[in-house]
Amino acid sequence: MKKTTFTLIAGLLISCAWTLTAQAQLARTFVSTTGNDANTCDRDAPCRNFIEAISKTVAGGEVTALDSGSYGRITVTKSLTIQGAPGAAVMVSRTGATNPVVFVNLDDQYKKVVLRNLQISKPFGDGPNKGIEFFGAGSLHVENCVISGFDHDQTDTGISATFSVGPLDKNKLFLKDTIIRDNAVGIQLGGTINASIDNCRIENNVIGVRVENKRTTISHSLMAGNLTGIEIHARATAYVETCVVTNNNQGIVTLKTESNGEGVVYVSNTGIFGNDTGIGGSGYSLSFGNNRLSNNNFNGMFTETLPQH
Repeated sequence: MKKTTFTLIAGLLISCAWTLTAQAQLARTFVSTTGNDANTCDRDAPCRNFIEAISKTVAGGEVTALDSGSYGRITVTKSLTIQGAPGAAVMVSRTGATNPVVFVNLDDQYKKVVLRNLQISKPFGDGPNKGIEFFGAGSLHVENCVISGFDHDQTDTGISATFSVGPLDKNKLFLKDTIIRDNAVGIQLGGTINASIDNCRIENNVIGVRVENKRTTISHSLMAGNLTGIEIHARATAYVETCVVTNNNQGIVTLKTESNGEGVVYVSNTGIFGNDTGIGGSGYSLSFGNNRLSNNNFNGMFTETLPQH
């Protein structure tokens, strides 16, 4: 009887503790350069860093930086929106040199993270770095951000989403209205990720977009000043629609290996000009006949022209 009573009391205490923890989390939290991590993180008592505010925000909630400044790194494992207030220059960085500045690790395909109005820059120190690493499952939306300076060596990446497991269409990256510049690899996509890149500027990287996944769509975007604008690896497919690819050493490159076959790119309504090489590589590059491939030192040529239906 005593053992049963003790078990019931212990269960009630655990339940109460969980309830109090849940109640302590807010739907909307705030950080500020004048905040303190000992605060509640509400509007009138903001915290100082994103990490603390995230821990005090309920799943599905929002964390907002109120003013310009640096707010440390971000690690998020639940559905959340993390954003800078309109007009604020909100920087995300950290010291150290081995981990991503923003790490999104989701364990469920229905979870969603939104990163909005943030400036994500390389931390001090040498070594491999990633601006954003997206891992696990679910969806990541990156909107109106600047990701720059991850250029120490070829392993540095502005955004990395390279899933090795999981069905296609369950892991999704949506990149919109964002600038990716001065990185070794601007955007690296692999595995089962389904990626959409829209209205972005991808500038002055060694490789602008490295496509190693099954499906990437790039639309209304500029690839300029990179060594390679878009690089499509074996067994990968990219769709390039209404873009400008200019002033790169190589504009669009498709690769091929004997073991894995060809990379494939479908290109429509896109201007490819002012590059050393416009279209290159040993994979398949397919045009819908409405592109402007001209004024490159070596234009190259599409493998095939497809009819428009």
